[in-house]
Amino acid sequence: MVLLREAADPPVFRIEQELRTRYPDLDPSGAESDGRGAVLQLRNARLILMCIDGPIPWSDLEGPCETSILWKDAAAEVKTHAAHVVISIVTELNPVEQSILLTQVTTAVLAACDSAMGVYWGNATLLVPKPIFVEFTEKMLPDGPPLHIWVDFRVGWQTSRTSAGFTTGMAALGHMEMEARDWPDKPSVLR
Repeated sequence: MVLLREAADPPVFRIEQELRTRYPDLDPSGAESDGRGAVLQLRNARLILMCIDGPIPWSDLEGPCETSILWKDAAAEVKTHAAHVVISIVTELNPVEQSILLTQVTTAVLAACDSAMGVYWGNATLLVPKPIFVEFTEKMLPDGPPLHIWVDFRVGWQTSRTSAGFTTGMAALGHMEMEARDWPDKPSVLR
């Protein structure tokens, strides 16, 4: 979901243009919009956008705001969002390919929506500010999955000598979540 500073119809034709410019191999076509919703056909998927006139419930965002390492002052900024865009794709792609496509589409929506603040990646309960999401997509995605915007890696000290950690988001990629306990080194090494 893309967080917006203010409610607005999704600029479907700007989104289509961003997709054509950034990812021409997606071959976007057939943009249809009925105001708050839009549908575009991509080469290997159907893209559905829905603008919701209201914020994502704070109960869904409070925890991710408190633990966000990618969005400084997340709570203060995220509380100001007034609307959001739900992005869905219908495709037969595998989970990693779906995530790549969803990341590309989300980047196009961020670029096309002037009031976009950032992204709530629900599969990992991560909040990512717009500039970081776009930067990760542009710099990392060509070389491989941008895992730090797809998977929440939580690590910390378990005792004064051992660390522990777990992931959230691996299941959406078709893999088991990971958990480590009693790691005999500092959290940064475990990460």
